[in-house]
Amino acid sequence: MFGILSTRNSGYPKHKAQATTVRTPLLGTIFSLIGGLLFTTPAASNSSGCSIVDYYPSIVRIQVGNSSFSGVVVESDSIVTVFHGLPTDGEVIVDIQGQHVSASLVAAHQGADIALLRAETLNTPPIPLSAKPLRDNEPVIAIGYPGTHSQKVSHGRFIRQRLKGLHTSAHIDAGSSGGALLHCYENQWELSGILRSYVAHQTEYGLVNAGQSYATPVNIIRQLFEMAH
Repeated sequence: MFGILSTRNSGYPKHKAQATTVRTPLLGTIFSLIGGLLFTTPAASNSSGCSIVDYYPSIVRIQVGNSSFSGVVVESDSIVTVFHGLPTDGEVIVDIQGQHVSASLVAAHQGADIALLRAETLNTPPIPLSAKPLRDNEPVIAIGYPGTHSQKVSHGRFIRQRLKGLHTSAHIDAGSSGGALLHCYENQWELSGILRSYVAHQTEYGLVNAGQSYATPVNIIRQLFEMAH
């Protein structure tokens, strides 16, 4: 029933390249799959009327040894991230508000590749969980840390919900896993999912990032909180 997300065929038709779902590698472990355009942090607001500035600190960088990935503050002292980034032993450090704080595992769903951490969040505003499902072609943004200390934002649209999670055209890369997939509702950004993996095409030159990604939906986050309490 439970198991770590594995690399599998994504179900796309085979033409010149085969589409494969790739779990985002931890930064510092593999950096060879990076490709395509990734947008830098946008202005404070966009055409949807939502402002993201207050929530930039809510997407955090997590370090495990020489590797790093992303996480999202969803409640005071509660951070959600990907399970595949966590070690069986060793210290987990969260970079938040310019400080390094230690984190501990509270609950995890291996099959959904998601985990709940407990750490001091230093009054960082939590991102509200969305209560509404994404609509077809709805605009979304993905925020994570694909670079060492640089937070990046990618714009895209919701494609469909599949077994692997929420399928969008938001481009993510190594280190982005554990970051936030957000949508705008009533002039406020809400968390629709936790970034998990991206689609890559197998070519004669190796895997090439196709600029599409998957995220674990928020209902799984709610299940984690039920497990924790």
